[in-house]
Amino acid sequence: MMDVDHEIPAAALTALVDVLGTANVSTDISDRLANARGVWPVELKSMRRVITGAGADGHPLRLPGCVVWPADTDEVRAVLRIAKAWRISIVPFGGGSGIVGGTVPPPGCISLDTKRLDRLSIDPVSLVVRAGAGMTGVELERRLNEHGCSLGHFPQSLHSSTVGGWVATRASGTFSTLHGNIEDRVVGLEVVLPGGEVLRSRPSPRSATGPNLKEFFLGSEGALGVVTEVTLWVHPLPAHQVRASYRFPSFIAGLDGIRAFIQAGARPGVVRLYDAGETAHKFPDFDLADGTCVLVLIYDGAPELVTACEAIAHRSCLAAGGSAMGNELADHWWRTRFDTRGLVLMNSREGGVADAIEVAGLWTDLPGIYAAMMATAERHGVHAYAHVSHVYPSGGGIYVIISLQNADDEAATVAYQRLVDDLLVACHEDRGSISHHHGIGRGKAHLLPLEYGETGTSLLRAIKRAVDPDLLLNPGVLGLGDEA
Repeated sequence: MMDVDHEIPAAALTALVDVLGTANVSTDISDRLANARGVWPVELKSMRRVITGAGADGHPLRLPGCVVWPADTDEVRAVLRIAKAWRISIVPFGGGSGIVGGTVPPPGCISLDTKRLDRLSIDPVSLVVRAGAGMTGVELERRLNEHGCSLGHFPQSLHSSTVGGWVATRASGTFSTLHGNIEDRVVGLEVVLPGGEVLRSRPSPRSATGPNLKEFFLGSEGALGVVTEVTLWVHPLPAHQVRASYRFPSFIAGLDGIRAFIQAGARPGVVRLYDAGETAHKFPDFDLADGTCVLVLIYDGAPELVTACEAIAHRSCLAAGGSAMGNELADHWWRTRFDTRGLVLMNSREGGVADAIEVAGLWTDLPGIYAAMMATAERHGVHAYAHVSHVYPSGGGIYVIISLQNADDEAATVAYQRLVDDLLVACHEDRGSISHHHGIGRGKAHLLPLEYGETGTSLLRAIKRAVDPDLLLNPGVLGLGDEA
């Protein structure tokens, strides 16, 4: 069952058409359906129930009242002012690749689709670009490559996620160890506030003029403003790449090797350490002994820098008990790095759920976080494995990949949500952060106090009310007390 009866007031629709044109305002069920979900398993299961008719009556799929496609900042301003005048909720929508429920539409809202915000300009001297928030990652990278540049930001969702979505969720890419996360690449933002005012942070490598206002919107998940343009620093296309892999007798030994070379100053682009379970799953065609943990390293850059980093990492891995395995496993990873078929197929099955739960912690705490989360999955009777893929001198991020099978989608959804809560509580109790880069959307919003306590949570809620007193912008994300 779909909630198709939630309509935008006729006068508001007329106002939107006057600003955007008939072609860029739609109440068609197909357009509303396309913007009704991301890829959070709960959303996928709701969509599947509607398609199959299995239990749909008790779990209606909520749809926006209309979809709009503004072409520039002025049109975004106009949409937000119309929404404010008619007290209609707004949900910014990019590529729909989020996995935490960040774009679930309140029934009858306006889905503000950013895909026409796709302009790009390049400053070849400063090596910065101004990119429209709706540009997909793969298109941005293609156009930069034509100019001999790269952003170096390669999330697994590169082909479907957008620049604005990266900013909204504080995204990471597979080359984050060398090139940083999205917040490290941002030198300026243009944001439309809920009342239609425009905030432009002047592009600059650094500023000491009070608190950095860009940080209010990095990770805000569309709750404080609509990002329309992002200024990013880029780098020349790498001149040299080397791929390598190592085997370790244990996950902890691999962590020790990584920590040693990162703290010594080596910066491979890709650093991915798989535990024994995921090693067996990821590399089934290689003759690996049971219990082996594989580390994949990929180095990018000037040949002299690559050689130096490679030598430091090699020495550190051997000292931690690792042994070199050449480049074959790293080449296999490279060829399959965007492959998510396993997760997609599992979520497509009746009663099947699969997800990647990403958390972070200090080096001191990572072994305990890993052990606690794996033990939690085992208590739930759930198959799980893990890898580390974003590392820093102080610590790193862990992915725990889970899959479960139940009798039907409704039972699977309940079991999944209970499991995720318990996994994140286990992480928190071992001093970890409950999200490294996916954000918390609506799926994890109720756990915000774990991260910030009541004082921090109250402060964030006060900021939301100061910026968006009508609580119209993406209500329900981040646990800000504005659930729709």
